[in-house]
Amino acid sequence: MRKLREGHGLEHMLIGFLILLLFITIASMLFFHSLMLDTNNTGDITQLKEKKHYVFISGEYSNPTIDDLYDSIKENVEKNGALIEYFGKKLAVEYSISELIELATHAKVDGMFIVGEDNSKVASAINQALAEHIPVITVYKDCSISKRSCFVGINGYALGESFARKLESYHGDKEKNVYIIMNSVQDKAVMKGIRVYLNQKKEQEKFHLKEIQIESQEKFTSEEMIRELVLSKEEKADVLLCLTSVDTSSAYQILVDYNKVGKINVLGYGTSEPILEGIQKGIITATVAIDIKEMGALSVKAMLEHEQNSNARTTISLPVEFVDQGMLSEYRKRKGGLK
Repeated sequence: MRKLREGHGLEHMLIGFLILLLFITIASMLFFHSLMLDTNNTGDITQLKEKKHYVFISGEYSNPTIDDLYDSIKENVEKNGALIEYFGKKLAVEYSISELIELATHAKVDGMFIVGEDNSKVASAINQALAEHIPVITVYKDCSISKRSCFVGINGYALGESFARKLESYHGDKEKNVYIIMNSVQDKAVMKGIRVYLNQKKEQEKFHLKEIQIESQEKFTSEEMIRELVLSKEEKADVLLCLTSVDTSSAYQILVDYNKVGKINVLGYGTSEPILEGIQKGIITATVAIDIKEMGALSVKAMLEHEQNSNARTTISLPVEFVDQGMLSEYRKRKGGLK
């Protein structure tokens, strides 16, 4: 009985500690928010009270493309005399996207830029923020089941059609096993675009499409799943079609490490330096070039529109552009060497 009571005592202490930790985190965020609004090093309280405070929320802390997106949004927010922080990135405790949205709502921020997820918890948290008159812009990835103010990014269905055209142009008449590396519910729209296009062209029998679901965008998880696929004796992949920059970089590195270059083609997503290197070496056939700076600028524009007009646009779609070996030099010149 004594051991049982001691066990219950430890459980109660642990629960109490977790509640205290959550309270301290929320209190720190509220204090930080009020501090940013009320004072700065120059002591110009009036000026900072007029500044708006936004947050950027994403669960993909190891994705360099998302870091570039935040930098672009930050640059454009600051041009408009406002403040922004990458909410949750440097916290000692890891929170889900829905929890971070709830914390930001309690902190009464002026607006949120969110790399979305299509699940009910995120949708509910977004809807609660909107109910408290906080505009929410989803960017790069949507939460289409929510009432978000606006989505800024690439249309999944149109992206799928573009990938299908690349498959058609690069792989001729030979039958191919195409593995689509998927990470979210939204990737289903890409898959639909691929299937519909190939069916319309009467070429669905040339391409055996297989979906591979990766649950996390942590680099280790991505590498592990793709390595198993590439080295599998049962699965004979001819093409890896990757829908994130993390998966594209992982596929490229694994083909090099395991001497599979030339045996499996990669259609990728993103234009980080390792991906462009893979294009240059002919290991990655082509990749989707995302204008991250433009995406960031349009996101801030969408936020300003919704602050001024409740009938503002609910979707802003960016065009789909591919970069392959023949276009690489021109692309680098046009982007000035930027990722």
